[in-house]
Amino acid sequence: MKIKMQHKMNLYFLILIILPIGLLSIMLFDYYVKILEEKINGMTKQVLAQTAGSIKIIMDNAVMASNILCVDSQFADSLFNAVNQENRWEQYTNAMYVHNQIKDIQNAVLFNYNEAKIFVIDTEGTVYSDMSIANTPGEYETIQRSPWYRKTVEKNGFIHWTSLDQSENIFQNKEAVAISQLIKGNKTSRNFGVVLILFPKSTFNRILSKEDENREDKTITVLMDSNYSVLAYQSESYEKETVMGMNYPSLINHEKAGHIVSGGALGELFVNYEEIPGTGMTLVNIINYDAMMSEVYALRNNTYLVSIIIFILMIFLAVYLSWNVTSPVKKLEKAMMRIQGSDFSARVAIGGCLEIESLGKSFNMMAGQMDTLIHQVAEETRLRQEARLEALQAQINPHFLINTLNSIRWMAAISGNENVSDMISNLGLILEGSIYNSQEEIPLREELRCLYSYIELQKMRFGNQFELVTELPDALLDCRLPRFILQPIVENSILHGIASSMSGIITITGKIDGPVVSLEVRDNGVGIPPEKIAGILSGEHERKGKLSNIGLSNVQQRIKLNYGEAYGLVITSENSGGTSVIITLPLSPEADL
Repeated sequence: MKIKMQHKMNLYFLILIILPIGLLSIMLFDYYVKILEEKINGMTKQVLAQTAGSIKIIMDNAVMASNILCVDSQFADSLFNAVNQENRWEQYTNAMYVHNQIKDIQNAVLFNYNEAKIFVIDTEGTVYSDMSIANTPGEYETIQRSPWYRKTVEKNGFIHWTSLDQSENIFQNKEAVAISQLIKGNKTSRNFGVVLILFPKSTFNRILSKEDENREDKTITVLMDSNYSVLAYQSESYEKETVMGMNYPSLINHEKAGHIVSGGALGELFVNYEEIPGTGMTLVNIINYDAMMSEVYALRNNTYLVSIIIFILMIFLAVYLSWNVTSPVKKLEKAMMRIQGSDFSARVAIGGCLEIESLGKSFNMMAGQMDTLIHQVAEETRLRQEARLEALQAQINPHFLINTLNSIRWMAAISGNENVSDMISNLGLILEGSIYNSQEEIPLREELRCLYSYIELQKMRFGNQFELVTELPDALLDCRLPRFILQPIVENSILHGIASSMSGIITITGKIDGPVVSLEVRDNGVGIPPEKIAGILSGEHERKGKLSNIGLSNVQQRIKLNYGEAYGLVITSENSGGTSVIITLPLSPEADL
């Protein structure tokens, strides 16, 4: 007894109910992970904001102290006069003023930061501080070559933050965070010296260590400037080389904080950051994601182990059930692919469910009907094309005969019958090729013979107003082409291109390019407007009784019906610049036929 597919599918659905249960477990686990991430993210952002506020207070005070000195014109003038006055007492007085100003700013603005020091370096190398005044030309050369000094000069009066290692800090011989600024007074185009305020890195490290309290291992807190240079950091788990060597632009190059990125050898990292307003600095907190989620991962691994065992059992069951149902369908699919590939003889014999067996029988019936229908349509199409070709071929001859007979009538009346014999002889050659030759394709040599007769008839009508020149290789003369394919094109050149000219030249050239034969008919007549070319080939400009337009559209259709859309006529023309008609045909030498 055959079972319906619906009954089998109902059985499958009952078995696969366990899948939603497994998916629900995974979704719940992911939900718990997201909740944990959000909580850690929120706590970290809150602590970062507090830490950033503390650091901003230090930076604001440092900027204030620097700006007070740099924009004070009396301070700038005293700094200048301390080395440029000829009177030594004046030099001393100005130097002491600079020294006392530094001490006053140190005590008034940076009184909370005992370890912070202000240094002022004038343009002659004299170094001022709250403790001393020293003139050290040798050290001044070192200062001028240092990166922080060059960057300060480049900024031309704007604040520059940087980090100095022990070797760079010649003033204190220890690592420091530095703020520097050019002293310009109220004279924006002049440089009186540089203010340098140094904070030992321990000042910032203490603040960062408070942010790092009660954290899991493998945590890094970093303070960096706008160029991603590390100014200070705090980490109990990573060495300095590791912290300094991290690619911070890639870590914080995200629109929002609290994201997970790959840290290479460090594994996945959970990154939070807080920008310190008005300073261009960023406070970054980095936690090793695996360490942060270690307990959750242990629970997840146990859950996955149980789920994997269940899924393996289900896979074996699902494979058997799906094979049992889809095997007949695959046979039907292969037969349909054969139909798609135009093999309408494909048939299929399948069993299985009642619906599948019925579908197979319907498919076989449909394939048989389609096979019969395709053959009928192909035969009808062939007959219609033959009838159309015959009608197109027959369309040309009556018009040509009428025009030619009219020419004979007028020539006989004008010339007193002395040229009638020649005209009738040429006309006979053309009629012989048109009426008695039943072949659709003829050699180019024979086509040219009929064309020469046609040219002689036209010269009797138009006189020596034009000349026909043929430049064809001998190998091309035996190639076959449809009958009367050149005559309508040449007639078009005579009637519409050079009929009013006294020195018209019609040139026929050709070549063989691989499997393609190209013939070109070119004249030096008046040309055809570009907007009329498409209408000529499509027959839009046909006028009853005019052979030329009818001929060109018919030639185009004959070529495409015989050889396909890849071949036909291409017309190019410029006003007062002549017309070119290129004919492309497949190579068909007479010797191969």
